[in-house]
Amino acid sequence: MQLRAAIEPMAARLAAAVDVPDLGPRLESLATTMTRLGEVGRGVSEEFLAADKEFHRLLVTASGNDHITAFSDTLEVVLIERNRLGLLGDFPDPRAMAAHHAIAQAIARRSPTAAEQATRDLVDVVHREVLAPDGSSVQSP
Repeated sequence: MQLRAAIEPMAARLAAAVDVPDLGPRLESLATTMTRLGEVGRGVSEEFLAADKEFHRLLVTASGNDHITAFSDTLEVVLIERNRLGLLGDFPDPRAMAAHHAIAQAIARRSPTAAEQATRDLVDVVHREVLAPDGSSVQSP
């Protein structure tokens, strides 16, 4: 989780600073897919996982940084295992879904600071979901 917390926000910052055609709308579409699936209890479905993997792959590779892009395979494994273990749950935390939308919107606006912060927010929510899936309190990373 610490590696993700260190790398993914920087990837979002860099992705927001470069001009990748249609990146914001593509991320927004994937976030919408995840939100809709999560709202109907399909947070551990293959469709949800596919959208989540694509969202994060696009985010990391759009950074344009080869070292960060190399992290995409590791991140995909983390997402697959989280799904396999059911750590996300059928109904993902609405804060996580909102953070995905905030990341997409910040990147569409080309706002590196907002993209980085939204990604930090997402990682924090996911950290809490994974380490305390029963809703109990956990310390932030």
